[in-house]
Amino acid sequence: MMAHSQLLSALLIGVVASTVTLESAQTGVREIQQLAGCFEVSYRFAEDGTRDIFSERYGLANPAKEWVSLTRTDDNTVVLQHILFAGASSFPHWHELWTWHSGTRAWTQEVRGGAPSSASQLRYRCTAPWTGNRWECHAGKAEKPVRDAKRGDYDWLDRTNVLLVTPNGWVHNEHNRKMRSPDELVSHELGWITYRRLSEAQCQANR
Repeated sequence: MMAHSQLLSALLIGVVASTVTLESAQTGVREIQQLAGCFEVSYRFAEDGTRDIFSERYGLANPAKEWVSLTRTDDNTVVLQHILFAGASSFPHWHELWTWHSGTRAWTQEVRGGAPSSASQLRYRCTAPWTGNRWECHAGKAEKPVRDAKRGDYDWLDRTNVLLVTPNGWVHNEHNRKMRSPDELVSHELGWITYRRLSEAQCQANR
């Protein structure tokens, strides 16, 4: 198995080699390209005042550092691999597969845990067009997120995602309805995940 440092090194090289092949004719491709790089990431979720993820007990009070690599597997497919740094170590956090549909000028985003493999678990899949620097998509029924894996009061997530890309990074805004089968609403949740762009050297230093 490739060591984490070797994997990160390969991904750092891959992002430089692959981004130049992206075709500007595909609406939104430049915005997807801007999702790659080195980032300081802050996670914030508000739900009901008692299970909000702002406090130190969730280990999310301080920003994390994450490297997002970009590779082009074919003319219509982009893979973004998120590598999370934890102290002196790093590991594949999650990855997203973007597929272009020329007929509708829309992109499908498929999100899975860990690194790309046949065993990686699908978290959600959604299709929508980019409008300028914004992408909004109602994914519908989705798996419970990792942060709620031990919760038994709801069964699935009705998920809507909004991505907004700026020169300084990007924001992932989540509008979630936590549901109990078959169709009972348990609670609403708003997520606000910010990716503040850092120099690539700041991620290379953690290899």
